[in-house]
Amino acid sequence: MKALFISGYGDWGRKFCLIGETLLKNKILTEYMIYTHGIEAYTSVRNSDFNYKQHLNFENIYKSFLEEDSFPSAKLYESKYGSLYKMALSDRHLLQFTHDFPFGDLKDLDFITNYTTYLISCFEKILTDSKTEVVITSVVANISTLIISKVCEKLEIPYFNIASTRFPDRFVAYRGHFQREVVEISSIEDQHIQSAKKLVNSFIKGQSKPSWVGSGPVVKKLSFINIASFIKHINPYKFYRKTFLLDDFNDPLIGIPPISSRIKIFFLKNKRKNFYNSLKFINDISDLDFYFYPLHVDPEASTSVLAPEWIDQLDLIKKIRINMPAQKQLLVKEHPAMIGYRDESFYKRISRIPGVSFVKTDIDSFKLISYASLTVTITGTAAFEASLLKRNSFQFGKTNFSDLPGIHCFNGDIETLNEQFKLAEDNDKFDENSLIHKLAFNFANSMDLDYISGWRGEKNEDNLVSNYSEYLEKVFSTLN
Repeated sequence: MKALFISGYGDWGRKFCLIGETLLKNKILTEYMIYTHGIEAYTSVRNSDFNYKQHLNFENIYKSFLEEDSFPSAKLYESKYGSLYKMALSDRHLLQFTHDFPFGDLKDLDFITNYTTYLISCFEKILTDSKTEVVITSVVANISTLIISKVCEKLEIPYFNIASTRFPDRFVAYRGHFQREVVEISSIEDQHIQSAKKLVNSFIKGQSKPSWVGSGPVVKKLSFINIASFIKHINPYKFYRKTFLLDDFNDPLIGIPPISSRIKIFFLKNKRKNFYNSLKFINDISDLDFYFYPLHVDPEASTSVLAPEWIDQLDLIKKIRINMPAQKQLLVKEHPAMIGYRDESFYKRISRIPGVSFVKTDIDSFKLISYASLTVTITGTAAFEASLLKRNSFQFGKTNFSDLPGIHCFNGDIETLNEQFKLAEDNDKFDENSLIHKLAFNFANSMDLDYISGWRGEKNEDNLVSNYSEYLEKVFSTLN
């Protein structure tokens, strides 16, 4: 079997190669290619002795695009693959309009269209010429991976995305790019049912927190140590120029801001953090009658890939407020990872909406979900948590857990949104067996790695490679 591994940034290029080498040794694969993004992933592959068939990388493909002067027909590809604009929206460095770019300029429509059609043409050729038989990635919010998944669908090449089940805190393989169908590699046994019941009980008691809770980036304080560390790590430019022959660091797609932009971003984040902390927050929710809306990280896969129609959260908050009961409050909680990133105007405009208030991030979402009449989200884990607590929730997007008890999904008719909210809020039926079955299914069909270990890198690399390799062997066996 011939495989393509798609690595994100960091040293995942090397990790996927180690997994590929193990699968070659075990005669599961006959050959593999690796596709990397960024300097660290590139060098982690090039500086090691691996037996890959080909090392593809974003930088060389992007350089080839910049040197091209004619491009495939957008009309042809749009009729074949769907909205090119929606594909472009999956990549925060290429297209975003809900936030300001931290550096560089927004690409114009011709650039966006040409780049998207170029990538489709490029990956059609790569996958066809290499006779690739399976694609594996852990990357979602990236135009290359979305396009590869669409090309795979047309060429009938299996495409697996390795990502978290959210609950339990483990990794699974999803078919396709949108993380809606978990690959079934095992049947549910009694041990999985018992693990599911234990998870529900411990979560209700507040004793079960996934590894990713509180794992988001923190805006660093202005201190001598942080400034010194900042200066020490701002010189990848020479290497990038020499290796990839790319030197326009004002181009957001390259992803390496100029030094002046890095300094600006550093101070801007701290300024925005200070403004956020100056907002008026509700601290006591015990006597309130409210809906709860936790803000999503944005731009990120949860909106720009999984639910692009709802990427404008300011507009969505207005729609929720307009359609929910007049006497109830809408409480909005910022995602901790976003403090310092959103423009001040975003918070100002929300604060001006009557009946909408912010709650501080240190108020546990567990408590907010428990007290809320309804938890509203796009694709967020809050809906899953509500189901675990036997509380009602409403999703605008679609996820692999949308079928859980207590979760009500937008039916596509914005004119009846108020009626949909009421139906969701008034629900009093919770099928605990279906919840246990979902959790047991996730236990049975996942690898024994939590989010932090499986995404950011297990400290014991041999254990990570072994887990991934054994799991992928089982995933590949479903193709026979």
